[in-house]
Amino acid sequence: MTRAFLAMGHFRFREAFFLNPMAPLMFGAVLFIFFAAFYEWIKKKPVLAPFWERYQWPIVRLVWISAALSWTWNLYKEITGLTFHG
Repeated sequence: MTRAFLAMGHFRFREAFFLNPMAPLMFGAVLFIFFAAFYEWIKKKPVLAPFWERYQWPIVRLVWISAALSWTWNLYKEITGLTFHG
């Protein structure tokens, strides 16, 4: 995930997705949390807690499915010796 986050930070999205398909999802979540927390701090209005209360189970399911698919992809890459040629 670390190398995938670095690739995302350098706008190399294909490489990031190849390294870890869950990276774009997690990168987006980190950005969302950062900006939502900043908004909460500036406006003194809760955003994250109500969002989590409303979407907790869809988020949990999405993370579990994404983690399983990412794990499967990484196993496939390891077994086949697949490398990124970007």
